[in-house]
Order: sequence, then C-alpha cells, then structure tokens
Amino acid sequence: MASYSYIATISPENKRALRIAMLEGIMLVGTLIGSTLCGVIADNLGLYVNAYISASLSILPCVVTVFGITQTKRDTEKEGHSTSWSWRNALGFRNLSSAFRCLAKRRPGRGRILLILSFFINAGPLFTTTGLGATTFLYLVKHRSWTLTEFSTYNGVTDAVAGVGAALILFTSWKYIKPDFFHLTISCCAFGVLAYTIMSIPGLPANFWIGGVLSVGVATLMALIKAFQTRLCGQDDFGKIFAFDAIYNILTTNAVVILFKSIYSATLPVWPEFFLVLNAAVLLITMIVIGVVAVIYDHHVYLIKQTELQESNS
Repeated sequence: MASYSYIATISPENKRALRIAMLEGIMLVGTLIGSTLCGVIADNLGLYVNAYISASLSILPCVVTVFGITQTKRDTEKEGHSTSWSWRNALGFRNLSSAFRCLAKRRPGRGRILLILSFFINAGPLFTTTGLGATTFLYLVKHRSWTLTEFSTYNGVTDAVAGVGAALILFTSWKYIKPDFFHLTISCCAFGVLAYTIMSIPGLPANFWIGGVLSVGVATLMALIKAFQTRLCGQDDFGKIFAFDAIYNILTTNAVVILFKSIYSATLPVWPEFFLVLNAAVLLITMIVIGVVAVIYDHHVYLIKQTELQESNS
C-alpha cells in the first residue's frame, strides 16, 4: 500500500490509473516468474534455496526505499507543513486509527459519500477475484480433471494477461480513445461479467481460457477504483486511504475465501459452476453502483464549482 501511496503522490491525476495498473501488473508478472521458477529450483537445487532467494529479494525494497526514494516535492509552502519521511512515522502504530478517521472525514461537495461508495465498488472485483482464486483449483483439477501442468499454465497465462493487459488498456484508452472515466469503468466491469458468464458454460470449448483473458477487465477496474479514490482526497490522505484499503482487503479476503469454499461445497452436487454465476451477478450489481456513483459525482463537481465561484465573487 505504501507503493500505491507513493505512486499516487508523484503522478499527475491523468496518469495515476495507468501507473497503478502498471504497479499491479509488475506484481502479477513477479508472481508468474516466481511460480515458474520455484518448482525448477526446488527440484534441482533444493527447497531451501527458494527460501534464501526469497529472503534476499525481500531486502531489495528496503534498499530502494532508503537510497532511491527522496522527499516528494510539491507545493507545501502554502499549506504550512512538510512531507519529509521519518522512521517515527514509518513505525508508528498510532497512525493506524487515522486511516479509519480519514474515511469519515468531512470533505467538499459529496466527497465523503463518494469515497465510502468507492469501497463498495471495490468490493465487487475484490469479492470475485478472491472467490475465483479460492475455488479454481478445486473446480478445474478436482472436478474437471485438469492436470497440474494445465492448471499452473493457465494461472501463469492469465496473470500475465492481467498484468500487461490492464496497463495496455489504460494507455490505449487515455492516449487514443479518451473515453469518459465512468464509461471506461463500466466497460471494464462489463468485461468481467462476460468473462465469468463464459466460464460458467462448461460445454463451451476453452471457456475458462476465454474467460480468463477477458477478466483483464477486472484487473483494470481495480486500478481505476484506486485512481478514483485519489481524486476525492488531498495528497496528505493518500497514505491513510491506501492503509484503510489494505485493512479492508485483508478482512474481506479472509471472509470471502471461507464463504466461497462453503458455497462451492454446498452447490457442487447440483451446480458446480454456481460460484462463477455468482461472480457475474456481483459484478453486474457493481455496474449499477458505478452508475449511481457517476450521477453523484456529477453533482459533486457541480457543488465544487459553485463553491469556487462564490469564493471568487466574494
């Protein structure tokens, strides 16, 4: 979450979604590389070598943070505060409660309700991706008799597509098509609905491969949501919002994994693909919520402009 906060702070508003998608893409590509090489390393050099490599790589972010990231430069003179990094702030657990207070903070226009609704929107892709990850192995390997090679190949390909595809979609959209933000967000959500619908049709050839590729829309949607959240708060709140997002993700993920495994076990005898239909339905509801948020956001922008006009006249 610190990475998201830093990227949001140093990026102009029109490039935040793209750079957040690139960050998520790099993490997925890293997962792909790790999943591919760990088995080979364990078979040839031993499992303990993987542990040594992982420990060594884990030190790199600390080195980059200490020596590569300087103080962010922005217009702080007028605001009367500094953005200098300090170990006291980095290690202070008292800042955890400020993440919750930040969400309830009064904001201009309809900023507070929009920020809260953004987490409701985020629940859609988070619910579906977590649920899919919790049940895919059981469904594909146990129920559809995929081999472990087929399953690992599928995971690697879909992770790579999601990692690279989300950044490409955003870059192409902002560079050439230039769609409305909410139109693009709803379109990405619609791709997710289509992906899970195709996956739920067992008689369709290569249905999981097609759906897995189309689910790049869900990865793009998650980057767009984070970018939207940064629109609604000042730069001082980026770290707090992403900290709350991290807590929210951890708590939601644990609950969703338990829920999906229970649902899958209960519906396996009568409808094994029910969890995929459920995912499609959740994203369909998410599309409706995004439409409501778009209407509220238009009113929010109107209120902000009216306030600025009144201040300029006075």
